[in-house]
Amino acid sequence: MIKGFPKLFPTKRMLVFVFAICAIHTLLGQSPGQVYGPASPTTNPMDPNGDGWITSSGSTFTGGHELPEFEIPFIPVPELTGEPNSDQQTGATCGASDIVGDPNTGSVGGYYYISDPDGNPDNGDELMIFRMRIARQANGAFGYSFLFDTDLAFGPSDPNSVSGNPGFEIEVIYGSGNNNDVLVENVDGTTSGTNISTYDTGTNSQRSSALNTNPGCSGNDPIFIDWYVPLSDIGITTTQNFRIAVATASSPSSALGGSASDISGVDGDVITSDDDQFTAAVYASSDLDGDGVTDIDDEDDDNDGILDIEETPGGVDPNADSDGDGISDYQDTDYPGFVDSNSDGINDNFDTDLDGIEDHIDTDADGDGCADVLEAGFTESSTIPGELEGTGYDPNNGRVTGNTDGYTGSNPDVKDPGVSTACVAEPTDTDGDGITDDQEVIDGTDPLDDCDSIGGTPLGTSDCDGDGLTTDEETTAGTDPDIADTDGDGVDDGQEVTDGTDPLDDCDSIGGTPLGTSDCDGDGLTNDEEAAAGTDPDNADTDGDGISDGQEVTDGTDPLDDCASLGGTPLGTSDCDGDGLTNEEEAAAGTDPNNADTDGDGLTDGEEVNNADDPATIETPAGISDPLNACDPNPGDAGCDSDGDTLTDGEEMLLGTDPNNSDSDGDGVDDGQEVSDGTDPLDDCDSSGGTPMGTSDCDDDGLTIDEEAITGTDPNNPDTDGDGVEDGQEVSDGTDPLDSCSSIGGTPTASAECEIEVENDLVDPNLNGGTFIIRNIENFPDNTVEIYNRWGVKVYETIGYNNQENAFRGISNGRATLQENEQLPVGVYFYVIKYTVNGVGKSRAGYLYINR
Repeated sequence: MIKGFPKLFPTKRMLVFVFAICAIHTLLGQSPGQVYGPASPTTNPMDPNGDGWITSSGSTFTGGHELPEFEIPFIPVPELTGEPNSDQQTGATCGASDIVGDPNTGSVGGYYYISDPDGNPDNGDELMIFRMRIARQANGAFGYSFLFDTDLAFGPSDPNSVSGNPGFEIEVIYGSGNNNDVLVENVDGTTSGTNISTYDTGTNSQRSSALNTNPGCSGNDPIFIDWYVPLSDIGITTTQNFRIAVATASSPSSALGGSASDISGVDGDVITSDDDQFTAAVYASSDLDGDGVTDIDDEDDDNDGILDIEETPGGVDPNADSDGDGISDYQDTDYPGFVDSNSDGINDNFDTDLDGIEDHIDTDADGDGCADVLEAGFTESSTIPGELEGTGYDPNNGRVTGNTDGYTGSNPDVKDPGVSTACVAEPTDTDGDGITDDQEVIDGTDPLDDCDSIGGTPLGTSDCDGDGLTTDEETTAGTDPDIADTDGDGVDDGQEVTDGTDPLDDCDSIGGTPLGTSDCDGDGLTNDEEAAAGTDPDNADTDGDGISDGQEVTDGTDPLDDCASLGGTPLGTSDCDGDGLTNEEEAAAGTDPNNADTDGDGLTDGEEVNNADDPATIETPAGISDPLNACDPNPGDAGCDSDGDTLTDGEEMLLGTDPNNSDSDGDGVDDGQEVSDGTDPLDDCDSSGGTPMGTSDCDDDGLTIDEEAITGTDPNNPDTDGDGVEDGQEVSDGTDPLDSCSSIGGTPTASAECEIEVENDLVDPNLNGGTFIIRNIENFPDNTVEIYNRWGVKVYETIGYNNQENAFRGISNGRATLQENEQLPVGVYFYVIKYTVNGVGKSRAGYLYINR
């Protein structure tokens, strides 16, 4: 079993766990590389050129290797071992849940690619495309997943690691079969994810034939299953480091929680636990120093300039698997001389300073504050054999720069145990609390006790307050490592963890006593205040009226009386108005539970329902009567409501409404409701939600509602078109009450786009006062008007014509043979009107007749 997986560091592209897809089409007759289950979108990112082939050539594979001929430049998912056949936990050999690679052709179980359609990184259009190689076409429901480790912490180093999910944050699932989808799930710290997004498989997936029959399989299989989702759904950028793993499940759901059928690149017959297989798969895709070489193949995992084998005892490769059990030697409990004194899952022989980071990925393996590369004698001007040209030392992280391995091959100089002059040895700190022994002697603290110092930090494995929890455990729990009973309830933190109670909540314990200042039921009253008020400190609503005790104290109501609250609901068994009926009985009878005499006839509701006299009232019941009818048993009472409109007859007399007609004005709203609404029960035009009568004129424009319905005008707006002339007047004038450009004496609205119109082509003293009227010309002040006689001589010209003082009245202002302001003779003339609309010039021309 793989334990204590080391803290993970950034990688360039940590690879993917692939889940297989199920399809219902047959592969018979398909050529290798041909798409047989295409996606429906016109633009299909899985087949960019839309030719129905996954090959760049647009035809069947021509060579013996698939990857070089892919149309999309997929990145293969690194594998710990070549993907074996038939190592899945569930499903048939070479079946629909069996991921298959092909060592003869370099094929792997899974591939991925980040597509950026517009070439502008991280602007939201990026897609991640997945490809999985499955042994056989699926007939039914299966799940195929890519799982992402985005925080680069896995196993014990991931605080959200749980059984069944050792450290994944995102899972992208393709579900085959009917009614299944492409899902993106948030699985951080759980095996049951929360959905981020869902896509239809018909638009976001395709299937195609693979090139080679896998060893041990036959027929037209294997196949490729492709699908894609937006990169933003996964929550990563185009440059972000991540790790991925690939798996299948025998149902169209998550591969986590022990449900995986096959995990790519890990031999499930050797490593049987799902969590261990996931850990091995993720480790196989790790690239700690980001140099593009996965750690399993990298000679210098941390790029500190010292080869891994030179940082381990005996010069062995820490990534090796000597016994072939799928577990690296530095984690393998079967490795000779395995010691794990701090229970972190790492062989102490491979972790000099026991900090949980094995030496070959620790840039300060001995934890003395001096980077390994400096202790090995490396400097900027170093000429140590094996150094690559252009490399240097980064003091911020203790690594050799240049984004590549610092050394290749064996380099005895980097084994130099001497410390560089750039580093000074740290003083002794025996108890490891960060305070030197010499300083602790000066301070009077114990240099052998990490819990006793001034300004130091106790070890995570110590229990400074003796409550049964280490400092690390207290940090995880959020408790105070220096106080045995953090919440003060009388039960130590360690005991509460054992009991399964909350050591940070004094209200949650077994056998403890909550603090008087706490509010255990969350009602706004402390336990001490509840004791004084007589309320239940463990029941937020002691009287059960729906209002918390604390709120009732604030409101000044009684938290022990369900009938006394603001906004609460009394219990059905209570009698809040004391009329002899419970609230439930009042609800059944329809009476007011807060009014002892609902109908106001002098008898309580209980007296009327039960025929039982209440000595506190004047009236005496003479039998069972209706508690909702003031006329029963006294029909002549002014409190009667003869028409049932909630107004008594006496009130109707005062209002002038008809006590025998519930809707006096006929607008469909009862008189009582109109009084409640503040509207006039005698005016059908004044109501809330009512309908005026068709014969009424609610806007006083001279048209009834029925007439307004016929004309299409607004019955509640006297001037529907807003031109200043009421609708009724426009109907009388014969103009259009819906067009502000059509009226007599009106003004078009500012937004109206009225065209000019010659009202009459006759200039006559008896018509418009002898003025040549051009309608709407006022709306276009940038205008000119010219008038010519029948010989083409201009007799009149003006700018800014306005039908008023600047208007043509048959008098010349421009003919050379006539005096200016001379009346023109009767006859035929020709007019030309030019005007500008929104910067665009327009014109209108026609004949004009002068008569006298």
